[in-house]
Amino acid sequence: RIARFRTNGTPVDFRPGTNWFGIFGINSNQMMSPSGIAVGPSNSVWIADTYNHAVKAFRSNGQFVRRIGAMGPGPSQFIFPKGIAFGYDAFRNYPVVYVADTENGSVKRFRTTGAFESVVAGFGNIPGRFLAPKKVALAGNGTLYVPDSLMGRVQKLDVGTFIRDVKVSNAM
Repeated sequence: RIARFRTNGTPVDFRPGTNWFGIFGINSNQMMSPSGIAVGPSNSVWIADTYNHAVKAFRSNGQFVRRIGAMGPGPSQFIFPKGIAFGYDAFRNYPVVYVADTENGSVKRFRTTGAFESVVAGFGNIPGRFLAPKKVALAGNGTLYVPDSLMGRVQKLDVGTFIRDVKVSNAM
């Protein structure tokens, strides 16, 4: 489930429907392994539900809105999605959501209505491709940063166009 906290880290309330939402399960409004989370338009809460192979959207009060995807290798399907980020298509004038589809080795783009738009970057071990992207972060200038855990690198993408690898060090 997803819980809400104050900015100082203390829980707001733990009465059902007030501070948390989602219960364990396989139905559309249930989650098995929420891994990625992002706040979208109108303060909607979007969750990469890894073991249900889906992305789920909720209103900020916990009310279920929609499910995107199902298990599979297809363009609008996922296998263990783990990362999610929001962007805005200024040319078409609408918000979009980017999903790191880990086991399909790709980053996919959807409209917030749930409509599939494109595979931003697909499977492969060459620059601009991924073996296992786990997260996705969007910079203010539209650049996507995507870590690939199996390749030990972070890549920068300009909404689908490979820019370059970001050097990653094992030193801590």
